[in-house]
Amino acid sequence: MDALQPSLTCQRPPDQCALNVVLHGRWLPLDRKWNLQTRALGRHVGSTVIVDRQGQERTKAAVIVHYTTSLKPWLYTMEHRLKDLYWRHLKKSPWKDYRPPDRYPHSILCKMLERYCPPLLPPYLWLRRFA
Repeated sequence: MDALQPSLTCQRPPDQCALNVVLHGRWLPLDRKWNLQTRALGRHVGSTVIVDRQGQERTKAAVIVHYTTSLKPWLYTMEHRLKDLYWRHLKKSPWKDYRPPDRYPHSILCKMLERYCPPLLPPYLWLRRFA
C-alpha cells in the first residue's frame, strides 16, 4: 500500500508511479496497435494533426487509439485525422448524444474563418476583445 501514496520524486501522475512500483519487472511491452498514441500519427501544426504515410499504416492496424495530446477529436475546434472515426464509433455507444463542449457561435465562426478566409481571423479576434 505504500506504493499507492504519492511520492515527492514522482514526475508522473501518482497512479502511474504506483503501477510502476507494483509491476516493476513484471510487465511486457504491447504492440503499438494496442495503444496507438496521437504523436505516432505524424506532425502537429497548431490544432491540426498532419498524418504521414507511416501514421496512416499505423491507423489502419490500430485496435485502440489513445489521444495523449491536447488534440482531441471530440473537440469541435480541433482538426484531428481520426475525428470522423471517433464520431462514428461514439454514435454507436451509450454516449451517442454527446456534444462538444467548445461548440458555440464564437468557435464555429473562428473555425469557418480559419478554414475559408484565414486573413479575416486575426482582425475578428482583435475586434472581439472590445465586445
